[in-house]
Amino acid sequence: IQNNKQPIIMVGDCAEEFYHANASITKSKINFLDSISSIISSYSYDSILLARMAGQFAKPRSQKTETKNGITLPSYFGDMFNGKIFNECVRQIRAVRLLEAYDASCRIVNHVEACLQNCDKLTKDKLFFCHEAYNLFYDGSLTRKVNGIYYNLSTHMPWLGMRTVGSTSHVRFLSGIANPIGIKIGPLIDVQWLVQLLNTLNPLNEAGKIILITRLGYKEVHNVLPYLITTIQKYKMKVIWVCDPMHGNNEVTDNNFKTRHLDNILCEIQGTINVHFQNGSYMNGIHLETTYEDVTECTGGNVTNADLHRNYTSAVDPRLNPVQTNLVLKYYLNMLEAC
Repeated sequence: IQNNKQPIIMVGDCAEEFYHANASITKSKINFLDSISSIISSYSYDSILLARMAGQFAKPRSQKTETKNGITLPSYFGDMFNGKIFNECVRQIRAVRLLEAYDASCRIVNHVEACLQNCDKLTKDKLFFCHEAYNLFYDGSLTRKVNGIYYNLSTHMPWLGMRTVGSTSHVRFLSGIANPIGIKIGPLIDVQWLVQLLNTLNPLNEAGKIILITRLGYKEVHNVLPYLITTIQKYKMKVIWVCDPMHGNNEVTDNNFKTRHLDNILCEIQGTINVHFQNGSYMNGIHLETTYEDVTECTGGNVTNADLHRNYTSAVDPRLNPVQTNLVLKYYLNMLEAC
């Protein structure tokens, strides 16, 4: 990726659930991705779609436990670990769920193959899968040596999340595979430590190997991102820059709904593009948590705070509905054209 004519668009659920692994839901997801591809094509861009599908069943949490009505149980860590329902039996972490995750992922991939035949713009060579490399029992078990090189065959692009970026075991695993690797970067990142991490994960400084996914929050972009960019440039490190305008802009409403406001999401996209431009760099893509469903989880566009209770179905974090996704995507593409 050498310029903004081939943006990376990362989209999909915050956390997949096992019931998603059926033909009907997969068809709806692929149709949604096809509509995204159509929008991108209308701007004459040759995009790469990275879908949070077929493996995004694990979700790290800030708190290991959750308490309701005086009862404390393990938090929901995604269907690969335990169940979403607040019940002592369901919340127990069970190893058999690793097999269930593998089975669900295989079924999704098979359904996707069938659905792509009826797509307008989305093709097999433009669609790839990604998920956070959180459960090493899962990702490690699906790593194979191909022509003398190890690949994590559970996904095309695993990423290192904010809660595992400091984990020696996760870094060691990712340093041994040939897949492209994403790295989530928050506002408290130690930039010199990041340089050491990049040397570990990409010692040959291979182009296209590392995708830096900044999730700084719209208030911190201008404070943190310039130093990140100039440091990477100083060491001549080859990276791909992607903006995640979702995770740094979480907020909780007075009636206890976790949400994200569309204005803040757009503000972080604009700020990130501007900082890259000012520093002789460029933003190669965006990372959005989205769904094909008409959910009311993020505010702005066609959703107000009063609507949040109407159709809030996310397993963990709030997602953009199709109307909001189209607004954000077109805003981003218009910004690229302006640059």
